[in-house]
Amino acid sequence: MLSTFAICSVSFCCSCVTCACSSLILDEILVSDDAMFWLNGVPIYRGSNGFNGRYPGFLGFAGLPSETIYLPLRAGDNELIVAVGERAFGWGLRARLVR
Repeated sequence: MLSTFAICSVSFCCSCVTCACSSLILDEILVSDDAMFWLNGVPIYRGSNGFNGRYPGFLGFAGLPSETIYLPLRAGDNELIVAVGERAFGWGLRARLVR
C-alpha cells in the first residue's frame, strides 16, 4: 500500500502490545512523511504528512497536533508494525498509547 507514494526510503518499527483483555485503545501518532500501520497483520491506518502533503507550502513536520487512531487489541500479545516512508527532508514517528 505504500507503493502509491513517491518514496525514497522506508523504515519499519515493530512492537508487541500485551493486553489483559480485549479492548479498544487510542494511539496518538505523529508521522513524517508517510506511514502505514498494521495490527496483527491487518492494515489499520495509512497517512501522509510530508512536504506539501496537506496544502501547498506545508512543511511536513511531525509536530502537534497529533492524529488519533484506534487499536482494537485482543487479549494477549498484539503485534504492531509501522512502516514510515521518507520523500524529502527526513522522517519521523512518535506514538503514544492512551487509556
